[in-house]
Amino acid sequence: MHILLGLYFARDNQFEKAAIEARYAGNLLSGEWSAEGQFDDPALRVLLAALWMSCGNWDDARVDLRRASLLSPKYEDIAILSELNNSPQGMTIILGGPGAEPILNANMNINFIRGLRNLGFSYSGRKSYLTWKEKNSRSGQLSPELTTEAWHQRHLTRDNAIHELVEDSKYFRKMSASALKEGTRGGAKITAAVILGSLMVAAGGGLAYAGVAGHSVEVAAAGIILIAVGIQKAADLTTKAIKETSIDYNEDMDISKEYRFVRFLPEYLWVTDSHTKQFQRQGWENRSESIRLVKPFGKIPVKIGYFSDSIKE
Repeated sequence: MHILLGLYFARDNQFEKAAIEARYAGNLLSGEWSAEGQFDDPALRVLLAALWMSCGNWDDARVDLRRASLLSPKYEDIAILSELNNSPQGMTIILGGPGAEPILNANMNINFIRGLRNLGFSYSGRKSYLTWKEKNSRSGQLSPELTTEAWHQRHLTRDNAIHELVEDSKYFRKMSASALKEGTRGGAKITAAVILGSLMVAAGGGLAYAGVAGHSVEVAAAGIILIAVGIQKAADLTTKAIKETSIDYNEDMDISKEYRFVRFLPEYLWVTDSHTKQFQRQGWENRSESIRLVKPFGKIPVKIGYFSDSIKE
C-alpha cells in the first residue's frame, strides 16, 4: 500500500511525499514488523525501485534492484540493471495475469481444523513472451521476470494467524454441523442400499431354492443371477452414497469462494529499462494491442501497465 500510494504521489508530482512512502515501504521490507517475521520479495523490491526512480533517486533504486537480484538470482536482466552507475532513460513494469483463484487444499497437519482450512491457489496466466520495439529501430523480446505467488502465501499466513482462534471456533462448529448433516444423509443412503441389496439377495435365494426343489435349472440360474445383481447393486449404491456425501461435505467446508484478496493481484511482472518501448504479445503481430499502459511519470520516467495474458482468452 505504501508503494501504491507513493506511485500515486509521484504521478501527481508530489515527490517528497512519494519518497516518504518509499522509505516506509523499504523499512517494512527490511524489518520484522509482524509476528510472522520478515517478508521480503523481489517483485515488491522492483516496484519499490520504480518508485525511487520516479522520485529521481537512482542510488536508492539500485539498492532495491540489488536486493531483488539477490532474492531471485536467475533473473539476469535485473542484476545487469542494478549495476548501472547512471540511471537508465526510464523503466516500464507491466503487471500480468488475471489473478490467482483460491482453491480448497485440505490436508492434515498438527492442527486438525487449521489443516482443513488451508487454501491453495491456481493460476491461469500464460506467462507469454512480449515483443517490443522502439523508434530508434531497436527491438527485442521480454519474458515475465518475477511472480507474485509469495504475496498470496504471505497474506494467507497473516490472515490465518490474525483470525485463527475466532475462525477456528466458527469453522469447527460449521464442520461439526456439516458432518452431522452429511453423516445422517449418507447413512440413510447406505442403509437404503443395503436393504435393497438384501431384498434382491433374499429374492434370488428364494428363486434358486425353488429351482433346485423343482429341478428347474432355469429358475435356479435366475435366482443365482439375481443374488449376484443384488450384491453388485448394493455395492454400487453404497459407493455412490459415500461419494455424494463426500462431495456435499467438501462443498459445505470449501471457504475458497469467500476468499477475495488474491483476486485483485497480478500473477507476474515484465520489467524493462525503458519507458518508450511499444509492446505486443509474441505471435500477435496482426492483432490489436491489448496491453494497457499509463503515461510515463516521474523525474526518471516510469511507465506501468497491465496485460491480463489469460489462458481463457
